[in-house]
Amino acid sequence: MSPFCCVDRALAVKLIGTFGLSLSILMINMLVSNFFARPEEEDFILAIESWVLFGLNWTFVMRNLQVVETAQALMTCVIIYTLISLFANALLALGALLRKPSYTLPYMYIQMISIADQTFALMIQLAKSGDSQNYDKSGWYIPTCSAYLLLSAYFWMIVSDARREWLDNERTSEIEAALAGVSRHSQLQGNAMDSNLPKTPSYISTGLFSFDRSPYPPSRQIFTMV
Repeated sequence: MSPFCCVDRALAVKLIGTFGLSLSILMINMLVSNFFARPEEEDFILAIESWVLFGLNWTFVMRNLQVVETAQALMTCVIIYTLISLFANALLALGALLRKPSYTLPYMYIQMISIADQTFALMIQLAKSGDSQNYDKSGWYIPTCSAYLLLSAYFWMIVSDARREWLDNERTSEIEAALAGVSRHSQLQGNAMDSNLPKTPSYISTGLFSFDRSPYPPSRQIFTMV
């Protein structure tokens, strides 16, 4: 049981991986549909800006860098990020099934990047909210972004806690296997030393006596009277 949730760690990690897979597939569908359904570059950029909830505030960077063909550059960046996230979440779900702590590392790295990106996007939205003339977002936008940011950090803590538990279990198994190997080696070495000890005369006489003793009863002799 994890201190961060009321269910088993492995089950919680499976649910997080499944949620991430679903979200990545949804983002791919939205990306492809918006790119081909919006012929104007500005319309596609505005559609991408609506994904600030997921921390995808890359339009701000692209515009400040004055990138040529901003729509194509945005699509390339977002599709690469989404595919990496899809792979990381799939590996996380598999790691929950196999209890492999190394399988959680890609998700944790991607999640840290996402949290930093979401924080940056939220700061920009908070700065824009002070200017009422240029701020056209609805009142629920910033609270929703904040809630998703906290949820992402919460997921990261659960995965980190599960990884720590699986690492401890692996170390315990390795220590138990090493102790069992040492015990077995000591037992074999002790048996070998006992077999090489010199035999005492009493031990030899006992062995000879047990060797000469016949397992069969003595033969019955018949005496005749003359």
